[in-house]
Amino acid sequence: MIAEVVHSHGKTMAASPFPTPKMASRMVRQDWGKWKLDVVFPMVYSNFYTEDPSFIKDCTLENVRDKAANTTLYCGLMAKNNDEMFVDMDEALNNGAQGISIFTIHSLQDPKIKERFRAYTTAAKSKKEKNNGTLPRISTNKVENDPFKKAGIMKLITQKFKTW
Repeated sequence: MIAEVVHSHGKTMAASPFPTPKMASRMVRQDWGKWKLDVVFPMVYSNFYTEDPSFIKDCTLENVRDKAANTTLYCGLMAKNNDEMFVDMDEALNNGAQGISIFTIHSLQDPKIKERFRAYTTAAKSKKEKNNGTLPRISTNKVENDPFKKAGIMKLITQKFKTW
């Protein structure tokens, strides 16, 4: 009902829900895949869940599959002052996200990371313009539900065991 009112005033309906419709539905009753959103920015903050970029890939693949057909998917990511941020962005953009929303961009303090971020976003915008306003999905990956098949997660588990 809210979307109808928003759209009747010529406005865009957007939301920043939990990572996937399935997770959001279970955790906070946000079944956003069924909402009439124009744009969605799911908070796919891997550092809160698995600390592994495969979380971003899997969420993005799931979101492309489960979002409403007319909803444009962006990927909400956490800013990182290291090379991991670019791996995270690649996972989102290569698996179907049409853009990135960084929380919070002011967290980027390293001048080299800031410059690399500018170059990365400029290249992504250029690619999008050349492809009629959309980013092509490069990956043909499928969601991997078995955590034991994810190298990054297994590495984290091994590290945790070593500290015990």
